[in-house]
Amino acid sequence: PSNTSPRCISPSPPEIRKGKSGRLLRRPRQHYAVATVAEYCSAVHTATAVQAAVTALGKKDASAPDPNKFAPIEVVTSLQAQVKTLMDERAAGVVDQAIKSGKVPPANRDWAVAYHAKDPEGFAKFLEGQPAILMPGAKPGAKVETGDGALDADDMAVCSAMGLTPEEFTAMRKKEAV
Repeated sequence: PSNTSPRCISPSPPEIRKGKSGRLLRRPRQHYAVATVAEYCSAVHTATAVQAAVTALGKKDASAPDPNKFAPIEVVTSLQAQVKTLMDERAAGVVDQAIKSGKVPPANRDWAVAYHAKDPEGFAKFLEGQPAILMPGAKPGAKVETGDGALDADDMAVCSAMGLTPEEFTAMRKKEAV
């Protein structure tokens, strides 16, 4: 009789018979499809855990998600849009301030906004090392005023060529700047 129940842990005892010469022969042991104790216990434990998980899932109401764990997609999308708008406004403000301070040319505004939006810390480091290439209030291509009203060698050459005094030349320059 075949004993294949999973409760059978050891194989059947060997059968002993006599051979032709009269010697005792042992028939090899037959192994049945039986798991070891550890495998059997592991399978029982796994089956119990799976059954408990299935029971727990059956008890939960799948149509009502826990509001403490999830947020509606509309709220998340709205918040993402608001954060993007604030970040874009911040980038534009920082870049406009850099343009006013002469560290970024107005022609590079789009590039600077994109750079600040991508890497604000990197843009801040860029501005720290950037010299003022265009003084505040100056027009591109115009001569940079020192603010004290002093004329340099080029200005003095223009004064002498036009026959003007330094005061007349300074007054005419202020009138043209307006």
